[in-house]
Amino acid sequence: MKTRSLFIITFCVICNVSLVAQEFVIPNTDGMKWYRGNTHSHSNQNVGSSISNDTVEVALWYKNHGYQFLIISDIIYSTKPDVISKVTDSTFLLIPGLENKSHFGSHWVHTNGLNTQGTIYPQEGSTLLETLQTDIDAVRKLGGVPQIDHPRYMKGPDRETILASSKCTLLEIYNGYVGPKTVEQSGYLSTEMDWDYILTGGKQMFGLAADDAGKPGLGWVVVRARNLDAEEICGNLGQGLFYASSGVEILDLQIEAKRITVVIKKESNTHYTTCFIGANGKQLLIKEENPAVFELKEDVKYVRAKVTDSNGNAAWIQPVFIH
Repeated sequence: MKTRSLFIITFCVICNVSLVAQEFVIPNTDGMKWYRGNTHSHSNQNVGSSISNDTVEVALWYKNHGYQFLIISDIIYSTKPDVISKVTDSTFLLIPGLENKSHFGSHWVHTNGLNTQGTIYPQEGSTLLETLQTDIDAVRKLGGVPQIDHPRYMKGPDRETILASSKCTLLEIYNGYVGPKTVEQSGYLSTEMDWDYILTGGKQMFGLAADDAGKPGLGWVVVRARNLDAEEICGNLGQGLFYASSGVEILDLQIEAKRITVVIKKESNTHYTTCFIGANGKQLLIKEENPAVFELKEDVKYVRAKVTDSNGNAAWIQPVFIH
């Protein structure tokens, strides 16, 4: 019997066969609701801004268009408490935030601080990684949640640098203002390829969509939370309890030990395709049905999903990991 057991273990190690049945890590979302918001926007308080609308006007646009929260991430300075109080009520929350625009040589390193109160000035480290990590640490020092902005814009931090960084789990994979705006590899798919590289490398990172500036409503996130509370909203973003969108809406997301179910909000005359994606960007399953269901039948590191519609819009479901 011992010889047979040793043979089975040896065979599994050599053939890379899992000895323990895989299951998805199931997040605790009991009692949570969906809250729609945007984590990256600007007003005329932005340094060097050409935007004419002041902070209150920007916030009111989102409030009047069905959003429950907004982070205005102007450069260096976080949103002032007196401005926040003018628009925040039981249905809408303006969360303080800022964007830090640092440089390393010709590289731009833009990092948002979500729920960050204070001031962060641009800094340049001795390496690209040091510059990025300094910005992330500055946000954490002020009690905020860091977000790496549009990494493909103006030679932002590359995939290797992001993989080597720490204490940041949020990456902007779609930016409605600076792009990349197309679905090809030269467009936002390139950022998704970076995302899969980072995930495959063992780093847990979650993908955001945002407006940034200009025309609002081009990209957003929908977060699960028990209350419309800044700390909970931003903390749950950092844990991946959200989906990102450039136009597709998700009604429900169900994660079970062996199954992921994505329920899409159906718009008339619109066709939807859901692609379930694993390590190295491998397409594990493509579904045309709604709901779209993925059954766990093979060894994977993680599974994320992307829903696209016939109008060119998308929704990104965060990676579900294995234990």
